[in-house]
Amino acid sequence: MRRLLIALLILLPLAPARADTAPRLGNLSTAIAAVNGARSSITVSAYTLSPHQEFLRALEAAAARGVRVHLVLTGDGFDYAIAQNREIAARPVGMRVELLSRPIHLKALVVDGGRIVALDDENFSRCGALVTLDSDYALPVERAAVGDPQDALPLTLTKSRSLALEAALIDHARHDVTVETESFSGGNAVANALAEALARHVSVTLTVASPEAMRNQAERATLDALARAGATVYFQHGTAKGAIIDGRVGWIGSSNATEGLEEQIDWGYASDDPQFVRTLARDLAHPPCV
Repeated sequence: MRRLLIALLILLPLAPARADTAPRLGNLSTAIAAVNGARSSITVSAYTLSPHQEFLRALEAAAARGVRVHLVLTGDGFDYAIAQNREIAARPVGMRVELLSRPIHLKALVVDGGRIVALDDENFSRCGALVTLDSDYALPVERAAVGDPQDALPLTLTKSRSLALEAALIDHARHDVTVETESFSGGNAVANALAEALARHVSVTLTVASPEAMRNQAERATLDALARAGATVYFQHGTAKGAIIDGRVGWIGSSNATEGLEEQIDWGYASDDPQFVRTLARDLAHPPCV
């Protein structure tokens, strides 16, 4: 799979999109504005939502005014998430709420059949990042949200393929790589690609969420090994998942650079659109909630 992705990236370079369809980075306000402007339908997926968060209230308000809302949440996850999701599913608010049996980590929003297509990295919280894509991505995103992920490169819709895409970009780095992830472990495609980049004398900067690293000795050992090999490793209280390669290509997603759950429904997206890359680099350097 990874070789296939590399070949596709070489054969189908990430050409800059038209100005009206270029990927745009936003935040929670962008998502809420999209929901508030919905005319007919909303499909949304998330790992979990808090029963009291602003985004959920916007979905409920849309349903109350007659918009068809289909909300898909994980039915296979941590106890706290399952409890929250069941509470939401039990509410009589006019939304169709589905707890998917297949593990889903995809945070996605499709409004009015594709008039707006957006992907979020943190369950539509105020600290998350949101990327808005062309309507051509509506069908694969909607299919993934209901349990049938089929990639639409450069958008990937499972964890394994998202990490493979990120790793393939790192494999082509010549000068410098910046990676941020909430969780990190050895033995996955991104960790291996970073080690190989260091062996090629590429400058590597890796930022990991400090609470995750502090309670996981194996994760710390992997990070220490990368640091000894020359990587600059930072810790912060953030949940961003992104990468900048040679200052010219950006990757953003919801997939953590960890082992396991390879076929979990998730997402990753890459672009060399200059404005996208500049904005992503700025957001990674200055996260909103850190």
